[in-house]
Amino acid sequence: MSESGPLTSFALFLLRAGVGFNMAYLHGWGKLQTWLGEPQGFADPLGIGWKNSLIGAVSGEFLCAILIVLGLATRVASAGLAFTMGVAAFMVNGPALKNKELALAYFIPAVFLVLTGPGPYSLDARIAPRLRSLFGRGN
Repeated sequence: MSESGPLTSFALFLLRAGVGFNMAYLHGWGKLQTWLGEPQGFADPLGIGWKNSLIGAVSGEFLCAILIVLGLATRVASAGLAFTMGVAAFMVNGPALKNKELALAYFIPAVFLVLTGPGPYSLDARIAPRLRSLFGRGN
């Protein structure tokens, strides 16, 4: 988002911080602990093996969520979280909409952040101008 006022910028920050922190702490941290421990199994909705599915879930729910909080590689991290939550909602949680509610509650803001970007209160906003000038792409 190139033209946003202070209220919109703060709202994007709150969305990133809230969604990212809650996902990382309430969902990703437990999966990270499982992965670092002795995992016995995990859902395999994509047919890639339960270990790879667990690594994917940890990546989406913990790593991507932390990046979203920081506002670093936000669009890519948000796409990773959206993919993970899409798989959870549409492949893991069954046909009932009630069972999809939590995954969709994370999926929708993740898609929103893919479309809008992180806003000016982010590491992306601080780093991107330096990277563009470093690689000769102007302001």
